[in-house]
Amino acid sequence: MATSIFRPPFPEYDSNMHELPDRSITLDEALSHKLSKLNARRGRRRGVQPLTADDIEWKHRFMGSVISKKRQIRVSWVVDPTKSKDQRYENVDVPVSITEEICRAEADRLGLTCVVIRQLAHETRNVYKNGRTVTVWDASTGRVVNKQDKADSHFTVYMGRSKRELLLQGHIYVVWDALEFGNLKKVDDPRSQRHCVSEADGEKYVSEEYWSLTKDQLRLKQQEADTAPASSS
Repeated sequence: MATSIFRPPFPEYDSNMHELPDRSITLDEALSHKLSKLNARRGRRRGVQPLTADDIEWKHRFMGSVISKKRQIRVSWVVDPTKSKDQRYENVDVPVSITEEICRAEADRLGLTCVVIRQLAHETRNVYKNGRTVTVWDASTGRVVNKQDKADSHFTVYMGRSKRELLLQGHIYVVWDALEFGNLKKVDDPRSQRHCVSEADGEKYVSEEYWSLTKDQLRLKQQEADTAPASSS
């Protein structure tokens, strides 16, 4: 049984092997399921306008690139960390700033200019079987919910060139370390810092992992394409 936040049909993106996806989606499309649920509740009240992604954005700011002086990276949130019950976010300004800095650095590395933080650091993930989400009955809420497995601490993000041109979805793995400023840093030694990796299910010891937001096949970078074996006819 595979454990991942995203379904298998979305191609996995490796920045060393692949060009960025050709097709993108908008943030409204990425959050369509969440928005539809919110609007279904609001729709019971007369005269209420439907919510868009802009309405649920907690905050955003622009951060300068380290790699390219001309590049400005927009980091925004669609989750409000000030409402988190996680005590690690009790002094919210510091972990929020560190989270934004880690995400900015990742976008900068990939040559992208927009990061949307979908979930702050958490240690659970959805379970999938045969490409479908496994659900269970939650007696405490009286609802069917996605089954969850334990995971290494990670942010869930969207990345792209703007909110109207998102290309990737993924995880950035982090560790909570009392010796670090803000107690938080990106994983830099996955073999020793990650503990919830199932190699039998095809998972890898990585610091970050991304998937395309569409199901289109990813193009190999030119040097990869040149060395790929020719297909037999």
